[in-house]
Amino acid sequence: EEFSVTELFKGDYGTPSMELALHSHAMIRNAYLLGTLEQQQRFVPLLALVEAFMPDSTLIIDANFYAGLTYLSWAKNEPDQQEQHIENAQSIIQKFAIWQQDSNENYLHRYLLLKAELAALEQRHLDAQTLYSDAIKAAQDFDYLVIEALANERYACYWSEQKQERTAALF
Repeated sequence: EEFSVTELFKGDYGTPSMELALHSHAMIRNAYLLGTLEQQQRFVPLLALVEAFMPDSTLIIDANFYAGLTYLSWAKNEPDQQEQHIENAQSIIQKFAIWQQDSNENYLHRYLLLKAELAALEQRHLDAQTLYSDAIKAAQDFDYLVIEALANERYACYWSEQKQERTAALF
């Protein structure tokens, strides 16, 4: 039997359900990684739904992380709403600040990458460079290969935005 998300939700992404929370978690991550703005706009606002339906699940970690990265991306690309997007991202960064105090190995790399992206956005270049390097190192130290790759990619993009293509190529 064939599965269809369209059939499952029938276009209703407003009625809370466990199925929608699970789907939203995956879509928040996928929309960020694939850069699909329409999907980001549909699912990032559902972060609270993911948290409400799965308060003890590790899925809220991923959903918060990728929502935070999405808000920072929006802040860069939507200057008229930059302040609100930064505020939303900072709220998520605060969660990671608390979580990483209790479990450094599980949260530090994500916390540092979020902070690096914020520092880059705010043109705090020395902070950004240190935070990107630290995020990469923390991800390596605790074997988070996906986050290590993402941190390297984001650091390369940072250098490319600084018109430092040769440095960007190192990451």
